[in-house]
Amino acid sequence: EYMETEYYLRATTGKGLDAADAGSDPGDVKGGRKVNFQSKSIREFAEELAENELAHVRFYRKTLGGQAVSRPAIDFEAGFAAAAKGAGLPEFDPFANDMNFLLGGMLFEDVGVTAYAGAASVLKKKEFVEAAAGILAVEAYHMGMARSQLYEMGEKAQKAANALSAARDKLDGPG
Repeated sequence: EYMETEYYLRATTGKGLDAADAGSDPGDVKGGRKVNFQSKSIREFAEELAENELAHVRFYRKTLGGQAVSRPAIDFEAGFAAAAKGAGLPEFDPFANDMNFLLGGMLFEDVGVTAYAGAASVLKKKEFVEAAAGILAVEAYHMGMARSQLYEMGEKAQKAANALSAARDKLDGPG
C-alpha cells in the first residue's frame, strides 16, 4: 500500500506521503514525478487512485497502531527498469505519459489483488477478513479500469499490458 500510494501521489501531485503517513522511520523513495497527463479522464482516475491508496495506508496505520511498519525504501527507477526488462519492453518510465502511467499502475494493482487473495487464508478476525476483502475489491476495480483504458489506447498499449502480465505470471509460478 505504501508503494502504490507513493506512485499515485507522485504521479498526480509531484510529491509523496506526508511525514505523518509515512511512519516514524520511513525509508527513502527514489524516482517518481508528476505526470503531464494528456487525458482529463486518466488524470481524474489517477487522482482517485491516489485518494484510495492513501486511505488504505491510513486504515492500516490506524488499525495496526504501534505495530504499523513505516514506509520501506522504494526505488521506482530500478523496480520499473527490472519489470520492463522482464517483460521485454524498451526503457520504461511510468511517469512519462498516460499510457506508461497506466502500465505502471496496472502492474501494482495486479500484484495487490494477488497479495490480498493470498492473505485471505491467514486472517483470523472477521473484521480483518471483511476489510481485506473490501480493499481487494478496490484493487481489482483499479486493475480493471487501468486495463480497460489501456485497451482503448490501441495495439501498442495492449501489447505492453500483456507483456507485463506475462512476465509477472512467470514469477508467481503455477497457479
